[in-house]
Parts: sequence; structure tokens; C-alpha cells
Amino acid sequence: MVKDRIKETNTRVFSFGIGDDCDQNLVQQTAKNGYGTHYLLSTNQISAIDEKVIDGLSKSVNSMLTLRNCKLDFGI
Repeated sequence: MVKDRIKETNTRVFSFGIGDDCDQNLVQQTAKNGYGTHYLLSTNQISAIDEKVIDGLSKSVNSMLTLRNCKLDFGI
């Protein structure tokens, strides 16, 4: 579903798994299919959520071309 929505909207998905019982595979695959980043925080790491959210926001402004390993060649 994420792959289909990405094609339609040209957005990126950043996913967060919080707590020891989160589905880590779901969190990782959601971000991978959404050309974003995933963050896993165990119950003991919840205090670091501010840092992870800020990191996600800073990564969200990166170019989609960079993330998809595209290069522009102007023949120079």
C-alpha cells in the first residue's frame, strides 16, 4: 500500500516504532517502501524521541533524487 501511495503523491514515509512490543518489520518495511527512514525506540529509549523526530524532519528535506540514487548529467 505504501508503494502505491508514494507513486501517486510523491511523498516519503518516516516510521517510528515505540516500545518493546512494536512490529519492527512493519516499521522497517514501511519506511523502506516509502523512501524514508525508520526509528525504533525501546521502552527504555523513549526519552530520545525528540532527537529521532528532529532527525526525521531534517532527513525529510533531502531530495528524492538523492534517495533514489539518481544522478543528473549535463555532459560537462
